[in-house]
Amino acid sequence: MKAVVKINRTSGPPGTEIRDVETPRPREGEVLIRVAAAGICGTDRHIYQWNASIQQSVRPPLIYGHEFCGFVENFGPNTPSRDFHVGDYVSAEAHRTCGECAQCRGGVPHQCVRTYIMGLHVDGAFAEFVAVPIETMIALPLTIPPRVAAFLDALGTVVHVTELTELLGKSVLITGLGPMGAMAATIAHAAGARRIIVADNALNMLEPALTWARNSGASAFHPINVRGLPFDEISRCIHALERDGVDVVIDVSGAASAINVGLDAIRMGGEMMVLGFPAGHAVEIQDYTRNVIFKGVRIRAVLGRRIFSTWEKMLGLLQHGLDVEWITPTVFQGLETFHDAVAAFADHTILKPVIFPESEAAVFDRLASS
Repeated sequence: MKAVVKINRTSGPPGTEIRDVETPRPREGEVLIRVAAAGICGTDRHIYQWNASIQQSVRPPLIYGHEFCGFVENFGPNTPSRDFHVGDYVSAEAHRTCGECAQCRGGVPHQCVRTYIMGLHVDGAFAEFVAVPIETMIALPLTIPPRVAAFLDALGTVVHVTELTELLGKSVLITGLGPMGAMAATIAHAAGARRIIVADNALNMLEPALTWARNSGASAFHPINVRGLPFDEISRCIHALERDGVDVVIDVSGAASAINVGLDAIRMGGEMMVLGFPAGHAVEIQDYTRNVIFKGVRIRAVLGRRIFSTWEKMLGLLQHGLDVEWITPTVFQGLETFHDAVAAFADHTILKPVIFPESEAAVFDRLASS
């Protein structure tokens, strides 16, 4: 089968190759899935660029990819079907947990101390087929289009925010409008936020968000193009909208500049939810005393998804009409397009790259026969 493989510890195309590899054979307790569509996320870009934040986790050669949807191809030996059947439309939780540590036994397996992640620690889903433990699989409603089902892993992380803090009636600042920022804006609107402010430096990312806001009736959506603006001017723009500061900041960038903007913007007693990964390992806080201690800020790291309650909540939201398809207006056909998709992602010319290893038309044919 074809797969996208990180072949060595080098940045860019020299470190990644689309090559033929052996199709995985599902072992006992595993299921082989034919990949329908796979989403590229910030972690994949860090692997591609060989950033410091992932160098201790990834050991080439490794097949990329942890966001995907697909169809059950076959079962490993002695694997009970658990109500799944060949041809079923499915996805899977990328985090694989031990089931034995204090976190797993305490009902928070997404915080498992022995977690290993598909596409980071073991081979992933940027391939024609992927084998996953059956206990990680999730059946998908046929109403969820594959270009959305391809990034449910990422969407679930943003939905997890709503399980950690209340957004109803709150003012929300989202720092960074990549795909996660776009998802965060959509979720905040669905959750009843009274004001949604988005700060980003890529104008071409703000334009589709404005179109979404108009079409969805998100009248309290306020994008701020921060490109070239000094810190004080960005602060003035945000405080002009929320004089006493915002209730909740959702940082999806991992950038020190964005995190400091967010901390400056939070009201007394407000919350910051951090989802973004920095390119390195450290982030410098400019005024820790004033913006964290004296404000009494609560900072929460959002780690993955609750297994599997967040998945159920997310699928319910999508079936209720949550619209995130606008985040993927363009998709890529064939694994050979991976380099182009990553380049478009890095250049901020596309919000969320999704790749169809076969083609989108072929996937719809399979769905029609399901």
